Amino acid sequence: MAAAWLRHGGVETTHLTHILTFLGLEMIPASVHQGVSPLGASVLTSIDGSGNFDPAVSLGIENDEPGMKSARLILRRALDLAKLMRKSSGINMMICPLLPYLMKL
Repeated sequence: MAAAWLRHGGVETTHLTHILTFLGLEMIPASVHQGVSPLGASVLTSIDGSGNFDPAVSLGIENDEPGMKSARLILRRALDLAKLMRKSSGINMMICPLLPYLMKL
């Protein structure tokens, strides 16, 4: 997930960095084309990405419903990939002890 203060605050570049890092670490990046960005979950921390500051808001990403929806979609896709890998290769669940819990989401 990439978070930005402004709407065009470099989240796509951050996603590309994440993807290249995942590939370099032999990890499989997950993406969906239904969210804010096909490269990853992108959330805005300021009101509608405008850059306006509201001191009453301590965690702005909670107010960015499209961004949070993107995060949920990516998580579901990553869990689907994990399930497929587990079925096809008998993946050891000890690699990620939280995987059984996350698969229930």
